Amino acid sequence: MSETTLEALAERIRELEQENRLLTQSTNQLQGLERYLLEIFDNTPAPIYMKDSEGRYVLINKRFEMLAHTSLKEIIGKKDENVFPEDIATIFCVQDEEVKLRNRSLEFEETLCLPDGKFTFITVKFPLHDVNGKILGVAGFCTDITERKKAEDELFYAASHDSLTGLFNRQAFKNLLINEMERAKRYDTSFSLIILDIDNFKSINDTFGHQAGDRVLVNIAELLRQNVRTVDCVGRWGGEEFLILLSETRGNEAALVAEKLRNALVSHKFDEAVITASFGVTIYQRDDTPDIIIKRVDELLYRAKDRGKNRVEA
Repeated sequence: MSETTLEALAERIRELEQENRLLTQSTNQLQGLERYLLEIFDNTPAPIYMKDSEGRYVLINKRFEMLAHTSLKEIIGKKDENVFPEDIATIFCVQDEEVKLRNRSLEFEETLCLPDGKFTFITVKFPLHDVNGKILGVAGFCTDITERKKAEDELFYAASHDSLTGLFNRQAFKNLLINEMERAKRYDTSFSLIILDIDNFKSINDTFGHQAGDRVLVNIAELLRQNVRTVDCVGRWGGEEFLILLSETRGNEAALVAEKLRNALVSHKFDEAVITASFGVTIYQRDDTPDIIIKRVDELLYRAKDRGKNRVEA
């Protein structure tokens, strides 16, 4: 072998060694980058997951493990129906298919009922592609909005319910009445409205104090709730006045309900005194507006007051 050939071979060996060093350096850098990315993935406070084209879990982060009370070892290769209750698993699977069908990212709101409570998420799901654009699976990035939903629910409750009795407040009840009227017109059904006013309530406040009066109102609210159907709506109209909306109920049936409520109040042992109430009862008529039906039932209430109180007028 000539000297020139040996020199060329040696040069080539040096080049290969340099290429190998660069390759090793690049491999180490890529491995380091992979470790960094996995650390970021694992320590992201939002649950993240990846699934293959068959819907089997490929990768989840620590937050997802905490949420689902599982581990990557336990969940990898499994589908949603092996991880979550059937109703939640079905929602997940259907939404994954929608993402793959549309081949673009989509946003969903999901609620998971897990062992330690209920969680609500906004999940952005997106398809995973190979270099040729073929869908390999679906990934999801979840934002936990449980506390936000709780706060929204609390605000809605506070805006729609009476703070003392927990019944629907005046505006919320009026909205329910409007909705019931629209439903009655659309489906040609009817409903009834009951109003009641506590007799001589001022004397309870004057004799026993306003705190005692508040206790009476709270007890009456609970009595009303207990003695109507779950589909019926009870509201505090103002002061010591209450309204009850009875769905799919005719006037004579509502009068019987009002009489039942009147007797329940009379027989209940209040700490302060014997409590009675006067009642007005009316049935929805097709030309009614909320103001008209409330005015009509209010007039019946005052007729009951004029005729001696502690009675039902329909």
